[in-house]
Amino acid sequence: MLPLLRTYGVGAVMLFAFLPGSRSAAAPADEGAWSSVFTWGAAGGVETIHTFMLPTGKVLFWSTWQTSGGLWDPTTNTFSSLGNAPAFNPFCSGHAWLPDGRLLVAGGHISNFNGENRADIYNPFTNRWANADPAQPNVPNMGSTSTNTATSGKRWYPSATSLPNGDVLVMSGDVTTLGDTNRTVQVYRQATNTWSTLSGALRPANDLLPEYPRVFVAPDGRAISLSDNANGTEFLDLSGNGSWSYLQNTLDPNLHNYGPAVMYDTGKIAYLGGGNTPTRNISMLDLNVANPAWRYGGGGTSPHPANSPFVMSAPRRQNNATILADGTVLITGGTSTIGWNDPNGLIANAEIWDPETETVRSVADANVNIYRGYHSNALLLPDGRVLVTGGDHEYGGVIPGQNTNAEIYTPAYLYAADGSFAVRPTITAAPDVAELGDTIFVATPDAASIAKALWIVPGAVTHAQNWTQRANTLDFIATEGGLNITLPASANEAPIGYYMLFLVNDQGVPSMAEWVRATPNIILPGDFNLDDVVDAADYTVWRDGLGTTFTQSDYDLWVGNFGASANTVAAAGSVPESRAGELAALALVAAGISRSSMLKKNAVKCLLR
Repeated sequence: MLPLLRTYGVGAVMLFAFLPGSRSAAAPADEGAWSSVFTWGAAGGVETIHTFMLPTGKVLFWSTWQTSGGLWDPTTNTFSSLGNAPAFNPFCSGHAWLPDGRLLVAGGHISNFNGENRADIYNPFTNRWANADPAQPNVPNMGSTSTNTATSGKRWYPSATSLPNGDVLVMSGDVTTLGDTNRTVQVYRQATNTWSTLSGALRPANDLLPEYPRVFVAPDGRAISLSDNANGTEFLDLSGNGSWSYLQNTLDPNLHNYGPAVMYDTGKIAYLGGGNTPTRNISMLDLNVANPAWRYGGGGTSPHPANSPFVMSAPRRQNNATILADGTVLITGGTSTIGWNDPNGLIANAEIWDPETETVRSVADANVNIYRGYHSNALLLPDGRVLVTGGDHEYGGVIPGQNTNAEIYTPAYLYAADGSFAVRPTITAAPDVAELGDTIFVATPDAASIAKALWIVPGAVTHAQNWTQRANTLDFIATEGGLNITLPASANEAPIGYYMLFLVNDQGVPSMAEWVRATPNIILPGDFNLDDVVDAADYTVWRDGLGTTFTQSDYDLWVGNFGASANTVAAAGSVPESRAGELAALALVAAGISRSSMLKKNAVKCLLR
């Protein structure tokens, strides 16, 4: 079925929307609607296994071999080829965003369980991989091809996590044998294009990580691995040589076994399904409290009954979980059957989990004849819809084969009660680049009706996990012509890089996303009014606060740094810069962003310590 161009109210054009199928008789304003199934990729279809929402607005994907990659443009529903192939087969690799919008890919496929020790970087702005891009240096190998798990650089099914400073943490991945995972923990240093090994984080031979452990960065800067082979949740301190510390076990066993996890808000994690014996439970972990502890959605550490509103309609593994444009989480696909990847347990029913109420509700069914299990993907698009692709299995079942197709879910928040498309709030202007901790002005004619603002890291999905997916709900104040939105001050809470910014009105309808690139929060010594310049105005602030907020030594700080500005700091390299021409220009733009005149009190206190 051909795509149709739709609009959502005045000035808000939706990306190409596929005609909804007729599988659900419910009103789309209640359950949303699924598109008809369409062929994915060129030349008769590709089973996409790794899928990425690029800051260019296009979707990058690849399947199981080196030349299977391509691009999809949601605005035109057209596929195009990559400028060149990666240096190796990136199937079963780990991947994470760099702060300038490039994608680091670490490890990959030589044969089953036999991992690559290589890495490459894809630049979405030039459509080139670094191995054949004169604007990017080749990425060094992660280490040797030794089969010794304590010294090898080989990784198949590794995890990669974007760190607050723009580096990337890489861990686990099979070396040559199933479950024989790499014991080393490495960090890609993006400023120097080098790898370092955290010698203090070497995993014991009798305590290996699983394949693809689910990993996030906590608000205190530590990484957290949610479920090891013994069900343990562990913190990884990245300072010095690195060190592990145990938190507690997950409430359900083996959640790492093809269950998705999301950081749905600052420091807040949910695990939705998973397990060799799949669970219908949703487990939650709040890293903002003094003593984090797993609990079930709806409260408590005892499982809720099957008819509880706090559990999914069926147990699921091989499912996907996608943060939506309003901050809720869409749950799609998977199997309810015990074991690896049994299509006889196909779940077509989609569900939405609401973190505020911690309840789950069923929405429209996807195509009941397509099993979206192992190797399926679900990706949030900038228009608020969700692309769902892929899925395969190796044996029996009622629906054989690989899914070289896709379908798109349009959530209920994009429909009016009469079934027409809802009128969306619009963003008429927003900064392309913004410094963490700033209060940015976002122009919108709908300021009075906006109830929520949030930004979401674009997805990078494979093997039942969106590896970069995390969101922050943002504080804001409505003002004439728009909103003053305060960004998180700490890169621990919001790692630097690209975000999709959404505004949600009091009817629950989200805007189209605006792309914003977050840069580090630069605090200049002596910049007491925090306007990114150390000048005479800071002397006035110091004088007025002398004896209460400031001391005589702060005057010396001001004198010693007089004339400094964020521009000079950025030029000196404090802000990570791209190695490609277009991205280098973006880094320079960061110096010219308008700043809020609001004092960042916490930053000032930090400065004076």
